[in-house]
Amino acid sequence: MEQLKQAYEERVKAFEERPSEERQAFQMAFDSAVGEDSMHLDWGQLMNACDTLGLVPRSNAEKREVGVICHDVGGMGEVDFMVFVFEAVPRVRERLRELRRAALHQHFDSFDADSSGYLSETECLTILKRLCAGNLDRDGLEQMQAAFQTVLLAALDPETSEVSFENFESLVATAQEQCQRVVRERSEDIRKTECLRPDDVQGLSDELIPMHDMFVRARECRPCAKAKSMLDPRGLKSLLIEYALLPANGSANQCLAACGLAKGSPVNFRDFLWMVRRMRQFRRNEDSDRRKAMFNAVDRDGSGNLSMIEIFRLIADLGLGPTCRDEQIEMQSLILNIDADGSGEFNSVEFEGLIQELEERIRRKERTNLWTLAAELDIEDWEVFAIREAFHTLDNRCAELLTIDSVRSLLNRLRMNLSGEQLVEMFEELDPIRCTELPVLGFVRFARMAKLDLRRLESVLARGWSLEESS
Repeated sequence: MEQLKQAYEERVKAFEERPSEERQAFQMAFDSAVGEDSMHLDWGQLMNACDTLGLVPRSNAEKREVGVICHDVGGMGEVDFMVFVFEAVPRVRERLRELRRAALHQHFDSFDADSSGYLSETECLTILKRLCAGNLDRDGLEQMQAAFQTVLLAALDPETSEVSFENFESLVATAQEQCQRVVRERSEDIRKTECLRPDDVQGLSDELIPMHDMFVRARECRPCAKAKSMLDPRGLKSLLIEYALLPANGSANQCLAACGLAKGSPVNFRDFLWMVRRMRQFRRNEDSDRRKAMFNAVDRDGSGNLSMIEIFRLIADLGLGPTCRDEQIEMQSLILNIDADGSGEFNSVEFEGLIQELEERIRRKERTNLWTLAAELDIEDWEVFAIREAFHTLDNRCAELLTIDSVRSLLNRLRMNLSGEQLVEMFEELDPIRCTELPVLGFVRFARMAKLDLRRLESVLARGWSLEESS
């Protein structure tokens, strides 16, 4: 009995010696999970406490392993605060690191070009941003920027100012925990501010923060005259284009009607989330038959299952294959997660889920790249929305590419004098491979290079004129 008391006191002393921020994080996680009139956690509450602390399992395998540990530690419902801190959390942390080590090593090796076993400070920051900052808004990113610098300084070798893989693994794990805490905090703030119910964010929880950030940007750039907290159809159109939900030649009012909302009515953030879910479901229904036909064409023996090789071939045929090392790593992780039974084969339902997730990931990456480029070129938010809307209007082929002729029609509408030779030279400089076509990122660069009159463009778009019409 005396030994137990002494061990407990040693744990208390060791905990009090930890940084105050770390102590607060542990206490908040424990308090948020523990039941009323109780000082102990059962295994389910223990999982919630780990989740709140930032130890969030991402794949089915991680969820299973964390569940096993929590059941082992908390199966009897007697997990007090010190057991949580010194037994449960260390075990969960170590197991998650083990499960993520191979993929993390691939990220590390892709930057370690000279195979020295070390990365520079800049390289580490690049990887941290890719791994930890993908689903944050502007406020969350500011918090994480400071956290990145803090954890990185602790990982740097004092003699070389570089980071070994062992230290890199520790700093990524620490940063990911902090990021998950920021995500949870920002998500709760948004839910309270926008009065969201659990079903409002169903299927969108991973996108909630950046989606709200984009809603706020659109609201600030194209304010609604009826209510400051809402979007009118013009602002809604900007967001539908941003999330690739506006049909070709479609309007915001048509989308409102399709989702059971009144034409011309302003929408709040909850309405917008509802529209995203509905419009995505419409698109999935439209694509379902085509995907099933592709699946059946490859499933020649009629077994109802495709091998991994056949899946990769189909992904390539759809133009969704990885284009870099990071995308290869992400795809491997995604496939392992969707292949729930670990059979190495996919049925038609698993295949559809995989394709849907891949398409959404590609769109998210494209949005991130576009807004990053806009920031680098000092393009303001309202200008980005105008450029995006112009691109959508001009892309009448739905090819996500603009031809020289379509851009010429835009220049004519804006009454800008640019010779055919100058236009061709710009296209060739912006995209030497295609030469006569520009994707959306190229068009953003073109807008800055050609010094498009964006005020006039915004006026043209606000009037609802079609840019294809002659002026």
